[in-house]
Amino acid sequence: MTAGLASRYDCAEYLGSDWAREGLWDENAQLWLIEPSARAEEDAAIGFLQIGRPGVDGIGFGYRLGHAGLWAYHPMEQRFQWLAPT
Repeated sequence: MTAGLASRYDCAEYLGSDWAREGLWDENAQLWLIEPSARAEEDAAIGFLQIGRPGVDGIGFGYRLGHAGLWAYHPMEQRFQWLAPT
């Protein structure tokens, strides 16, 4: 993740954690449940920095541009869901 991208999203707790350095790989699912920061992806069109996913259903979780807290994005419904303050 670039420094410019990190400064635009309220994700300091993620960047300061082991999750940002190591991520969380699920061997059985063959899936990064939490992405290392080097693999985090921004969808600039919707202002969303995705850092993980709960499975293969397309839902991602991460940070919204201009909003505090952790959010889920449901792409099929094109809607955000607030999850937690940190």
